Amino acid sequence: MIEPKSWHIELTSRCVLECPGCDRTWFKKTFKKQIIQDIPIDDLLNFFDRNNFLSSEINLCGNNGDPIYHPKFLEILKQLKKQNHKIKIATNGSAKTEKFWTQVGDITDKQDTITFGIDGLDDTNHLYRKNSNWDQVMTGVRILKDRPIKKIWQYIPFKQNLSQIYKAKKLSKYLGFDQFLLMPSDRWMEENMQDMKPDSHIDIESFIQKTQLSGNKMKPQCLTNERIYIDSDGTVYPCCWAGTYRYKFKTPFGHKKHNISNLVWNDIFQPEIKTFLQNTTSYEKAHEVCKMNCGS
Repeated sequence: MIEPKSWHIELTSRCVLECPGCDRTWFKKTFKKQIIQDIPIDDLLNFFDRNNFLSSEINLCGNNGDPIYHPKFLEILKQLKKQNHKIKIATNGSAKTEKFWTQVGDITDKQDTITFGIDGLDDTNHLYRKNSNWDQVMTGVRILKDRPIKKIWQYIPFKQNLSQIYKAKKLSKYLGFDQFLLMPSDRWMEENMQDMKPDSHIDIESFIQKTQLSGNKMKPQCLTNERIYIDSDGTVYPCCWAGTYRYKFKTPFGHKKHNISNLVWNDIFQPEIKTFLQNTTSYEKAHEVCKMNCGS
């Protein structure tokens, strides 16, 4: 985290979907409420300017929300491009108009990437991505087809869509996608996910067991200075896993002093933060969230 190379930013906690494996869905189900947060555009832009983090790679992807639902998404996108950032957008693609997607295409360029999370075809995508609208997703895909922005179809294999992978990959080429990316899930802890689990999978329990059998080695991603995570309330974490609802209050991060509204980057490295980062290199000392996601 000392010299950040790229950022993972959750612009908003808003989303129109209710995917059963999503952290936001888990929180809403568990606590019977939903937290709505939108990063203030001035806080974000001033943070990059104040700390001279210009021309960075920025991944706009949420733990809980979808970036396109930030009320000022288009303005944020425009201003980030003025700061010469390379932008990656990850979205489900629903509930937006032709005008919206035309503006996205106008603002972005060949340095940028958009990833549509589409888990199946018109008869299966909505089974996991609940509330997703196929026609609306295809509107965005169609409008961006001939734009210079790189386009990726991300496909999570589930029991209901395994037989459609070949057909979806073929369709992705016809629709102008540059890449078809299979992205196996590891979110099988929720009971309502069990019916969707394909026969071949890696769940959390077997993953932890595998790391224990392999010598308990760590490959901490936060020490590579990549994908430092900024939550939708503007708080900085070493990675998006540490910023989930399950862990965001269980590490030295997540405090008001770590908010981008007034953060000078070097001030974040207090003794407790340095200790946390040092401990990520040791399986025995590492935090639970680090063992689960950076153990190898």
